[in-house]
Amino acid sequence: MALVRCACAAGAKVSAGLSGGMKTAAGSGEVHVDGRPKLGLCVLCGLPAAGKSTFARALALRLRQERGWAVGVLSYDDLLPPALPDRAGTQLRPSQWKMFRQELLKHLECFLVAVISGGQMSAPPNRSEAVWEDFITCLKNQYLIISAAHEAQPCHLLAKTAVSRPLFLVLDDNFYYQSMRYEVYQLARKCQKRAPDLIAGGCEPPCGFWELNSGPLEEQPVLLTTEPSPQPSIIFLYMETSIRICQITAAFNSLGFCQLFLDCPLETCLLRNGQRPQPLPNETIHLMEKKIEKPDPEKNAWEHNSLTIQSSACSLEASLEVTDLLLTALENPIKCAEDNTEQKETDRLICSTNILHKADETFRRTISQTMKEAKDEQIPLNNLKRLAEELNKLKADFLEDLRRGNRKYLCFQHTTDLSDVISSFCDERDTVVQKYFSKQH
Repeated sequence: MALVRCACAAGAKVSAGLSGGMKTAAGSGEVHVDGRPKLGLCVLCGLPAAGKSTFARALALRLRQERGWAVGVLSYDDLLPPALPDRAGTQLRPSQWKMFRQELLKHLECFLVAVISGGQMSAPPNRSEAVWEDFITCLKNQYLIISAAHEAQPCHLLAKTAVSRPLFLVLDDNFYYQSMRYEVYQLARKCQKRAPDLIAGGCEPPCGFWELNSGPLEEQPVLLTTEPSPQPSIIFLYMETSIRICQITAAFNSLGFCQLFLDCPLETCLLRNGQRPQPLPNETIHLMEKKIEKPDPEKNAWEHNSLTIQSSACSLEASLEVTDLLLTALENPIKCAEDNTEQKETDRLICSTNILHKADETFRRTISQTMKEAKDEQIPLNNLKRLAEELNKLKADFLEDLRRGNRKYLCFQHTTDLSDVISSFCDERDTVVQKYFSKQH
């Protein structure tokens, strides 16, 4: 049975699922497993101009000063090309923008794997050099990695800051779709699952990181016999190896995940946006406010460790609620993803059979609803006709992509996740619709 905590007086609403086996981390002074620092991911989401970046910087500073944690803030605005036209008029297609987001998650995985394994971080293949360099610069500026200039191949080593204390990574972005946040959660589960394999594969912790059972065992096995036998040493080595494997598994079962939704009135966001040097179009913020999917702990078990806080809430109580959210995430790491390869393949085949039909139905409903909204906006009849033609062509192109496994709109070939397909279609639709709505206003 889930326990829901509320702190409305502080301007914050907490929805943290604490099942019977979990424990609240409030008041916990240590966040280590057997002396080894823990690792956490926090997804910070909300409307543009809600104050997320300002909040993230203030939170990072407070956690470093008051708790001595290592904190890395990854701002998507700083790490990714802009989705809207720049001063030169260049604009990314939604499919391109989504691919850049997927690439950034790959870079984040590289860093998490390095932290978990205690190894170095090398550049992944097939990367966008600009995104990778911005990612590396971001980590360096927060003293989480250092360059290894002496290596023949360019790589980066973990800084002492990142491995000697609890580390929290705050991902700062709108994350207006639930599927965007779920991708981060899936990445965390994937890294959890890989942890023992990374050690078994030969990734040794660097000097000064940690030691796993390097000293003698407290209790030595005793052979009760008068005959010499090699069995004691074999038994001893087996016991020692087993204990080390258990320690490794326990040490790396420490990747926490949480979500922080910064709630801000639409009018305030529009006002703040207008004061920015490069403001977004107001239509974009209006559209995102209609589409945004707030964390729903009651519906989604993976969102149980979530907090909604008012953008204007800066009280001590609200600050303590945020800290408690992060501590709870560290003390209650997510579970590893189970390897059900055979079942997943069966599910994939079933989805592949039905996805075209389901996607076609959903596309039709989406286009119908979009045209209704366009009529309500009193868009001229000739523009309505052109809008309908563009949307129907977009639908046909998406269905063709699904049939052939192309990559014009979809990030991955043979996509079988309907929610990802619909999300991509809606992104492309919004780009088309915005042209006509902008003409109208």
